[in-house]
Amino acid sequence: MKKLIPKMLLFLVTFWNLASCEFTKSVWEDVYKEKVSQFLISSDSKVIVFFGEKYHYAFPDNSAKLQQLFDLERNKVILINTEKTKLRVQNSHSISGYICFQTYDYNLSPEQLETLNFLGFRKNEEEFVFELILEVSGERYLSFENPNLYFLISQNIYEFEIKRDQTKTREAEKIAETPFAIFGDSLVVIKEVLASFFKE
Repeated sequence: MKKLIPKMLLFLVTFWNLASCEFTKSVWEDVYKEKVSQFLISSDSKVIVFFGEKYHYAFPDNSAKLQQLFDLERNKVILINTEKTKLRVQNSHSISGYICFQTYDYNLSPEQLETLNFLGFRKNEEEFVFELILEVSGERYLSFENPNLYFLISQNIYEFEIKRDQTKTREAEKIAETPFAIFGDSLVVIKEVLASFFKE
């Protein structure tokens, strides 16, 4: 029995470390999914709001470019490629990044092509679409006041992956916590195995 203890100990520690990797992964990954089912515009046409299930995201649109893009999106000329869209929350409320707008294909009318060229779309020959990467920045809210001042411009459903920015303090906490989690869990297993050994 005593000869088997080192092998058992090594196996259990290895197994527990692998299990701890799931915890470690959750410590390092700071990202959440947000399903957006409505896109709204303020009464003065200067703010576009992404109406999500968890939060609302307000993006200034003084140039009216977002409004033009969502007019095309609502009319099924373009869509949002959520896989190529990158958004990040900073300081718990500021959000920035870029949104990838794409056409469904190359089959567009001359008028649509003219509009897309004016907005800055470029041909993506690998995916056979026209594409625009638009930088955005705005604010994240649990809810916004005076919803009656906003009007619906699109109801297509998208699911975005949004990252949370890590401050140096939070990163240091995570760095300290990760190895401790693995070492601490393994230590518990070692103590339990040794206890059972000495009982015999």
